[in-house]
Amino acid sequence: MEDDVQKLLDFSFDFAKDILLDTNDIYPFASVLTNKGEVRHVGFQGDEDHEPKASDVIEVIHQYCEDQFTEGLIQAYALTYEVSVELETKIDPSDAFVVDIMHTADAELPLYYFPFKFIGDVKLEFGESFAVKREENNQFENFD
Repeated sequence: MEDDVQKLLDFSFDFAKDILLDTNDIYPFASVLTNKGEVRHVGFQGDEDHEPKASDVIEVIHQYCEDQFTEGLIQAYALTYEVSVELETKIDPSDAFVVDIMHTADAELPLYYFPFKFIGDVKLEFGESFAVKREENNQFENFD
């Protein structure tokens, strides 16, 4: 199972990094681990005239993945979305993205956070990543 989690983390991190470098922003997406062990991207394509709120996209993607998960069509999924995190109490919140993984073998996986910042709109710099124990009240919160 640890290999599965690492596959999802690696895929999600790389995809989020690419999006950040291309757009300076992260739009919510998911990565799914098929029953064959392959990682695939799941996204939401809005139309150009109406960009849905991130929270609405997260709900739609989460429901899709949860349905696939419950029906046994995938063995794991990872939701990735942008959040603000307070790393120190005396410093303004930092931008980060969180990777929230659900796996058939472990319902208690932590939430994985990856703080980032742009230097001069061109250089992307990542802070130290960290994990937080999953609690009912920390899922899908603080997203932009």
